[in-house]
Amino acid sequence: MNEGIFDRQLQEHTEIFQKSKLLILGCGGLGTNICFMLAKSGVNNIKIVDYDTVEYSNLNRQIYRMKDVGRYKVDCFREICDEFFPFANIITENIKIDDDNIDGLIDDHDIVIEALDDANTKSIVVEHFIGKSKKLITASGIGGIKKLDIQVKKMDNIIVCGDFKTDTSQGLYYPNVMMEAATQAIIALNLLLEENYGQTDIR
Repeated sequence: MNEGIFDRQLQEHTEIFQKSKLLILGCGGLGTNICFMLAKSGVNNIKIVDYDTVEYSNLNRQIYRMKDVGRYKVDCFREICDEFFPFANIITENIKIDDDNIDGLIDDHDIVIEALDDANTKSIVVEHFIGKSKKLITASGIGGIKKLDIQVKKMDNIIVCGDFKTDTSQGLYYPNVMMEAATQAIIALNLLLEENYGQTDIR
């Protein structure tokens, strides 16, 4: 029941997106914005996981409200998604990713998107996908306020995007975070089309 929300998209694309299942690891600046873009593109089944709470410093770039500060991110984001996307099946889970649970998390999802800010957990995720067939989209470098030169690199089943030179010590600003989130979302949508049509625009 979308009441014409996706009428401006190609119907055959929307049908592919609606039957797909994506997993987003991280419910922060990248994860919340990626989820919004994918749901607004018609991806009907999205799971997003995190274990952190909302802080005031998150509000400059993450989809949260002042009243959410101090609460678990996934609980707040669940409420927000219920309001914005009653037509989508968006599941949130409060969990910290580790070596013991990552297998169970990624099962039954077509594509996994890494949107984490913890270097150790990010490393666990990337290393887990090396040599696997399931696709992982990960990010590297979105710091600063200057022009963000996003590059996309493919390493078998792992796709990395970012400027590969900045870090959070240069500040985190919403425009740069949004550019990176949009790049990851576009890559995910292209991969879904590639699986159905056998071609993609990802370089």
